Amino acid sequence: MEVLREEITLSQWGNSKALRLPIALVNMLGYTANDKLQLNVEVTNTGAKRLVIDRVQPETQCPQVPQSIADLFKDYTGGSFQADVQEFEAAGNELW
Repeated sequence: MEVLREEITLSQWGNSKALRLPIALVNMLGYTANDKLQLNVEVTNTGAKRLVIDRVQPETQCPQVPQSIADLFKDYTGGSFQADVQEFEAAGNELW
């Protein structure tokens, strides 16, 4: 089993803290920029806490949000459709 042991510093980034991962570690794990990572805290039998970082698998990541109507329907293969516009009177304090 290959082991990489390296000490890094917890840094300030705005109101948050940040860890910079050494490139050797990133390469060993096969991570790339913009990978989604899940952070888990494990508590051992002795009460010690460990941070465990796992890559989120693509099938569990949120789908890409379309940026336009054209993107939303780019793979649509159905026919066109017609819909009747329904009009309603305001029932409360709705702004129309």
